[in-house]
Amino acid sequence: TGRTIIWSKTMEYIKEKPMVGYSFDNRILANTYAGSNQKYFNTNNAHNSLLYILISSGIIGTIVTVVFFIISLKTNKNNCDIKYSYIYIYIVAAMIRGFTESCLQYSHVLLYVMLIIVSLYNEQKNELNNNTREEKLK
Repeated sequence: TGRTIIWSKTMEYIKEKPMVGYSFDNRILANTYAGSNQKYFNTNNAHNSLLYILISSGIIGTIVTVVFFIISLKTNKNNCDIKYSYIYIYIVAAMIRGFTESCLQYSHVLLYVMLIIVSLYNEQKNELNNNTREEKLK
């Protein structure tokens, strides 16, 4: 499929700007010429979510994104109702898909919105539980 060629070119660009990357929705890969593999570089898709984060926001952005995922999933792990489990299923599926296709480039808004919704829901649920405990103590 040419993905390994794209991955190696992406890693070359990442090495040039490792800390901050080239910004979101950059055109660095789309402007790459790779000889007989030119057809693989018509778009700016790294075909790997981790590489896409690294090329667009560097090590700093990647660390922030990974920490955001960990905190979101960790804080929500014990508080989520079963009716919201489909959101977690989607997130896991998107992350698995992200190894061979960048789930962050095409559906980045949806992925982050769902993480935020789950986080806000659980924050609200924790707040209600705390208020209920406080009322019982009075």
